Amino acid sequence: MSRQTACVVLAICILVLAWILTTPAKREIDKGVKPHVPAKAEASNDKTPPVLAVITIAPANSIIEVNQTQQFSALCLDQLGNPIAGIITWNASDSSIGKVDANGLFTATGAGNVTVVATSGVVTGTAEVTIK
Repeated sequence: MSRQTACVVLAICILVLAWILTTPAKREIDKGVKPHVPAKAEASNDKTPPVLAVITIAPANSIIEVNQTQQFSALCLDQLGNPIAGIITWNASDSSIGKVDANGLFTATGAGNVTVVATSGVVTGTAEVTIK
């Protein structure tokens, strides 16, 4: 490599280095400003804690006779659809037709339709029961 070629290469390297050091992203980093990260990359580092979003009751629909029982179960899911722990409170929409205990066991006491409700915090799930 000739001395003249070496000087040209060195000059180009200095110009490139000066350009890199004066780009907007570099200036923002020097100021302590976080550079823009694409949304997809930000989502992959998301550490949002799971939050109860849905309660699903099984079975969703039942038909039983007066004085029969039906066991219900509740599945709590977070905002991503993953199972999550939840403290469930059970209720029946019409206690003259049926009652549900703390374990989700429904007892039919009269004929008609009733909604079984599972609640945890502000989230609820429902199931329908027809009693003949």
